[in-house]
Amino acid sequence: KMPDGSVKLPDGRLKRQDGTFAEARADGSYALSDGTVLLPNGDIKLANGDILKPDGAVQKADGTFLLPDGSVAPLGYRPPEYNLPCFGAVTLPSGTVRLADGSQKLPNGMILRPDGTMLMPDGSVKLPDGRLVLPDGTFAKPRPDGAYALTDGTVLLPDGGIQRADGTILTPDGSVIHPDGSVLLPDGTTAKAGHVLPSYALPGFTKGAREGGVGELHERIPGAVKLEDGSISL
Repeated sequence: KMPDGSVKLPDGRLKRQDGTFAEARADGSYALSDGTVLLPNGDIKLANGDILKPDGAVQKADGTFLLPDGSVAPLGYRPPEYNLPCFGAVTLPSGTVRLADGSQKLPNGMILRPDGTMLMPDGSVKLPDGRLVLPDGTFAKPRPDGAYALTDGTVLLPDGGIQRADGTILTPDGSVIHPDGSVLLPDGTTAKAGHVLPSYALPGFTKGAREGGVGELHERIPGAVKLEDGSISL
């Protein structure tokens, strides 16, 4: 919740007190109703140009910092870095459809709701913090690779892909990856050699393929290579 009463949602949008959604500026910042500006990283730019940091420190126009205790930071001070929920880019795949309630349905059947939770096809809910709530209200236990067994017999992978009982993987954009590495695209055609699977940034999931561990998507596909940006070349 922002100082002016606005609420930053896990999907990155800003909801005003009157229930409407604010429009982001070109740089990803939002103008708040109290005359301040919410920056993409969670900093707040005050009306006088000072920058208020999440820990309460204030960065002055000349680059000096006033610490929360009122003292001036020593020369060379670097403010701590934060990884705040609801901030940072959310990248949804092509083919995502916005529903009447503001939810967004991904091509693989998952639904990103306005509160940042992700509804699975089996009725389970992926929370923004990464945990999975099963339809009966209990928390699922992740496998060592970060995947979750869903109640319909499928497996939810760390990057948002869904592995079916036959070994095929349904990616967030609706592509189907077969155990032999071949890929059926959403338009029904077979991907050519060298096809690059897009990298996603979904709330509650790792970006692109799983970082580290035995659950990386490229390790499940023969001949696949993970690129520097997190996408996967087949």
